[in-house]
This record gives sequence, structure tokens and C-alpha cells, in this order.
Amino acid sequence: MSEKMKKKKLMSILLALTMIFGLVACKTVDQVDDSSDVLVDESTENSNDAAVSDTLDDSNEPESIQFPLEEPYTFSMFSVVNEGVELGDCLAFQEIVKNTNVHWEVQSALGVELAEKTSLLLGSGQYPDVFFRANLTTDLVNKYGPQGTLIPLNELIEEYAPNFKTELDSRPGAVDAITAPDGNIYALPILVRATGSWINSFVNEPWLEKLGLEMPTNLDEFYQMLVKFKTEDPNGNGLADEIPFACTQDFLYYFLPNFDMKIDSTNGAYNMAEIDGEYQFIYSSENYKDFLEYMTKLYDEELLDQNTFIQDGEQIHAIGASGDTIGYFFDLASYLTVGRERDADFPRVPVFAENVLPFSTGVGYGTFAITDKCEHPEIVMAWIDQFYTQEGGAYVFMGVEDVSYKVNEDGTWEWIVGDYADTSALRAAATLNGGALPPGLQPDLWFENKDDVNEYKFQHDIPTDSEINKEGFPALKLTESEIEELATINADLTPYIKQYQAQVITGELDMESSWDNYIDTMNQMGLSRMVEIVLAAYNSAS
Repeated sequence: MSEKMKKKKLMSILLALTMIFGLVACKTVDQVDDSSDVLVDESTENSNDAAVSDTLDDSNEPESIQFPLEEPYTFSMFSVVNEGVELGDCLAFQEIVKNTNVHWEVQSALGVELAEKTSLLLGSGQYPDVFFRANLTTDLVNKYGPQGTLIPLNELIEEYAPNFKTELDSRPGAVDAITAPDGNIYALPILVRATGSWINSFVNEPWLEKLGLEMPTNLDEFYQMLVKFKTEDPNGNGLADEIPFACTQDFLYYFLPNFDMKIDSTNGAYNMAEIDGEYQFIYSSENYKDFLEYMTKLYDEELLDQNTFIQDGEQIHAIGASGDTIGYFFDLASYLTVGRERDADFPRVPVFAENVLPFSTGVGYGTFAITDKCEHPEIVMAWIDQFYTQEGGAYVFMGVEDVSYKVNEDGTWEWIVGDYADTSALRAAATLNGGALPPGLQPDLWFENKDDVNEYKFQHDIPTDSEINKEGFPALKLTESEIEELATINADLTPYIKQYQAQVITGELDMESSWDNYIDTMNQMGLSRMVEIVLAAYNSAS
């Protein structure tokens, strides 16, 4: 598998889910005999209008919803294909059908066509009862929710989704993150581990040990480390082939917190941060000037990779795999750059400033929505609520116990690859993660996978509490016209900011003599208006 595929799969794994539909739910869930049929039968006769004893009373209002239903209910669904596997063919999904007697007619789309097909379905009126794992964007939800296409879920959550509500209420800011400007919730999220949300950096520990260095704890120590990486031949081959700081321009962004910036990743599109107690635009701040000055020095002394502004991550991965030449880099996990055999040699580098890394509540938006075509949304809500349990989460992330994974006596677990080519093929066939974010809860068990030491290291190599700004930032509530206006402004600002950054760091422009013109140009592009809109929304939400 290519490094690019590994990275995509890792991201899918990070933000994936699991579910196990035999246990707790808002309403009681009965055990299902193993002899029950396992199917997602698109030809199953829709019996949604039939009386279901102990499920609906004479007034057609639910008194209790027990799974498996005594009579089958069938709904329609739109979902993404995960690495060639349609949802109806997924082992975990088939198990869920067996355990609930809720059947689905699934319409599928490939990942490359998902966004277009989702928009076309919503716009045409030919949409299904449910959108599941379909990447519903904030813009789509805010458009089709108030119009009535996507129904409000607030009351359904209160009545039929106690598991989801409990999880949501335990995460400060999570309710706001999924609530539309009109006060309604139209789409459910994925709920993963709440922690620091940032791309990590890693350092070559054997080089540190050979040069008698400690892990750097501030910008001065970091600079001195890079100097020694460049000048003292830490790989011992007698060649000046070391790259002290390998990077791409996009990944330079992840070095910004070291300059005492509390990045607002909740509203990341607007590039705001708390700096010296003030909420302000990152790329016009004094701290950003310090960042540019520091990076210019690193580049001028060839401590920062001279190819930073002309290479991508795949090129760095190729360099990392070709030999021991990289001292420090950013990536989702170190083994994606240096390979699995050398992963243990590259520990994570803590950020130098305290209380700066963005705190993620672990809420991934737009994974599940019910449309106005659904005749029994109460059954669908009780059904999906089971995804938000520890047991339900295990189905989504790991599939079916003793079929796709097994739990060991010491509380760890491992994959059962069996006849599948590798774990990637197994996950696509057996779990609900991949292709697009699915609804559900990431279970605690997920972090105890020890059959892949690199993956285990990745799951546990996380920021410390002292690095994370746990206060976080409120989700900004913007009108549709404001969102469109900000998008137009950003379309001009973003390439200009990147151009100026590259010109300054490479020495093409002098920062001090060009800074005022840089600020004036951004204001002409609409920066002042953007900050005005964002600050008003921030002050209203705070």
C-alpha cells in the first residue's frame, strides 16, 4: 500500500465509528438469536404501515421501541461506497439489520461523486428517508434544514436518543457545534475522543542522543538543535545530506502555536486566534511577524528545507523512506514519513508554549440526517441512538466481534484478517468507517489495539493537558449571506497570504519594508470587513 493510501486510511480510522446493536438504547434492546437472518434486503416488502405490537399504540405514537422489531420496517438511505464496498455489503451493517429488524434500501455513491450526488438529490426532491455517511456540509444543512427537507431533530433526540444526548451533554461546546443558526439540530455527528486537535511534529531521537541533546523546550533550543543537525553529521555517513527541518508550506501552519497563538480551529476557515488575550486575525498579528522572522532565519541558514515551498507531503515521505536524513517534521504519525521500522525512533515534540493547542470536542459534523420523506422518524432515531454506546461504537470502528476482531484477556484487541489481503481490506468489508464520516461514538476499546505497534503508538502519542487550550472557542453563528461574503473574501486573501509568506521566508521580500503594503493589500481584498463580521459573531457567541 502506498504511503498516501496509509495516510488516507489513518485519517479515516481516526474519524471513524463503530456500533453494536445488541445492547443498551433509549428504549430496551432485546437479544437476537444467532439463527436470525443476516441481510440488507432491498427487495424486502415495506411493512412500515403494518401494526407492530409493543411498538406503536392505537394513536400511532410510540410508547416503547424495542429491537428487534416484531415486524420489519424498511427505510431508504443514501451513503458512500467505502473502498469498493457498498454499505449493504458491510458485515457490521448486516449484523445491525439482524439485531434490529430495521431494513434499508441503500442508494450508493463513490467518494469522488459523493458531494455532487448529495447536492443533486437534495435539490431535485428525489431524496431518501435518511442520509448516512454522506458528508453533509454545514452549508447544505443550513440550507435544506430551514427549508424543511431535513427535519429538526431536537425533540426526537430528547425522546428517543438518551445515549446520544448523554454523550453530547458531556462535551462542552458540542451542542453549539451541531446547532444551526435557527436553533435546530438537523444532522447528527460522529463523537470521537476529545483531545488536542493538531498535526504533531516528530524528532529524530537517535540524532539527539548522538549529539548529547535533550528534547527542545523553546524556540532557542529548537534553533540550536537544528544547527547541530546540520553541522555535526548526526547520521554518521560523512555527507552533508541532513535535512534538519523537513516541511511543506501548508505544514508550516502547525508551527504557529509555538509563538503563543491559541488557534481557533473551531472556526478555522477565518484564521483567527487568541493572542495576548485578544481575538484577532493570525496573519496580520505581531506574533505572526515574529514567526516570519524566525522562519526566514531558519531558511537563510538552510536549517529549514530549501524545498519547503515547492514540495508536497509525498515527496517528504519518499525522502524519509530513502534513508536517515530527516531530523524534524510534521505528520499525522511518524511512521507515515519514516516507515514502520523506524517509527519508534521518532517521538512527538511537545509545543513550546503552554495552553495553546486547539481543543477538539471530538464532534465531526454532518454524518446523519432524516428527511421529511421519512414516515417514522421516531424509529430511525431510536435505531441510530444505539450507535452512541460503547458497544455500538465497537461495530462502527472494528466490525463484528470474533469475526473481524477479537478481544484479548488483558483487555487489548486485535484484527482477524483471515482471508482478506490486509487490515485495510478487512476494515472496508467489516466496519462502518471510511469513505465519509459515519454517525456514532468512538469506543474506549479502540485505543487498545496492540497488534500494530505503530498504530498503538499513534493512538497514545497525544498532547499533554498543559499544551491544550481546553477553554476552546464557540462555534460562530453566521447568516447564509455572511458565509457567502466571507468565502468570497477568503478566495482572494488565501493565495495572497501564501504568496507573501513564501516571498518573505525565502528572502525575495524584506518583511519590515513590505509589511505595511501587505496589510493594506489585504484590507483592500476585504480583510477589514471579514474581521468585522467574525468579531461580531464571536462577541455574540461568547
